[in-house]
Amino acid sequence: MGLIIIMIRYLVLMVAFIDAATAVTHEVGDSTVGWDVPSSTSFYTTWASAQKFSVGDILEFKWTATHDVLEVTKTEYDDCTKTNGEPMSTSPVSVTLTNTTSRYFICTVGPHCTNGQKLAVTSVAETNSTTTPKTSPPSPSGSSASMPTAALVPALLSTIAIISFLITI
Repeated sequence: MGLIIIMIRYLVLMVAFIDAATAVTHEVGDSTVGWDVPSSTSFYTTWASAQKFSVGDILEFKWTATHDVLEVTKTEYDDCTKTNGEPMSTSPVSVTLTNTTSRYFICTVGPHCTNGQKLAVTSVAETNSTTTPKTSPPSPSGSSASMPTAALVPALLSTIAIISFLITI
């Protein structure tokens, strides 16, 4: 009976590990631009349209100059204003997408937002398809993604082998 409990706990742990490893980390603006005042006010809109954001994915805002990031309402995003909340001012900032609603982020430093340093994303529900690996679509400047699901096959096979061995004991 004790071995069965150990096997169940191990299996639950492996399933949790596999689920967490399928999330994609999106480096906002990619590594060449990051979170900065863009050369075009449409840069982040264009960048976001080339990505697939899913529930569980992570947005990673990285910057080196004087910037911050604040999640705001749609109206605040459109108007480049903030009424509530304190911006996060220490890079990097990671935000996990927890549901399928639209989320809006701005830089509150000077005119950065009105100069295009703002991001709107809408995540889709996670699919459990094993035929389509979940990775960020490629973009001209590259994209940062966590370990793809296919890389976890050896770990899953090892888990199955261990459980099979324990059952035979």
